[in-house]
Amino acid sequence: MFFLESLFRNKKGYPPLDFNSTAIQQLDKFQEPLGKICLQTSDPVELVPTDETCYIFLGNPPRRFAMTWIDKDNSIHKFKSLAKDKGVSQAKFERLAETIGEAYRQSKGEARFSLDFDNKTITVTVSQSLADHLKQVINEAIT
Repeated sequence: MFFLESLFRNKKGYPPLDFNSTAIQQLDKFQEPLGKICLQTSDPVELVPTDETCYIFLGNPPRRFAMTWIDKDNSIHKFKSLAKDKGVSQAKFERLAETIGEAYRQSKGEARFSLDFDNKTITVTVSQSLADHLKQVINEAIT
């Protein structure tokens, strides 16, 4: 019995996200583009939902990751593409990516939950402070 339980348990041990939670209501707004992203990647997925944006870490933050987000219009944006489009230098891009990694490290104590989607366990981080840091870094890349 223990063996079967260990196969189906979230590897990081996060409790399941409550389907009556604010985070579920926030994620519901981004359902279609989130589904596309989750189906297209084999990397671990971590979501940081807010009322107007859903930030998405793909990979293993804070070291090796890509960051994507979905805005209130359900448009998908990639941090690396944004930086390239805005002419951000490689040095500045690396500094901004390190800032994102540091913000992620600082959020380690924030509430994290698991959510199953199409045979994939997704981590959902409920953290307004992490979302605020991510928004700040994106704005810095734009300007």
